[in-house]
Amino acid sequence: GKPLIQALDSGVSFCGTHHKTTDVAMLVTMFGWFAMVITYVVYYVRQNQEDARRHLEYLKSLPSAPVSKDP
Repeated sequence: GKPLIQALDSGVSFCGTHHKTTDVAMLVTMFGWFAMVITYVVYYVRQNQEDARRHLEYLKSLPSAPVSKDP
């Protein structure tokens, strides 16, 4: 209801709401990226553990050759 000049003179801040919205959006975006990175790292570690376990089982199944010591 007030004219624009009176609203500006009264010290109303039009940037406060936009600034808070930007901060919330940035926080949500950062949290999303952080969650994606953590999820990928957990997936990568578990995948490598399974591969390492399979490789170790394969190595255990190989026949062991006696070690000869030459003088």
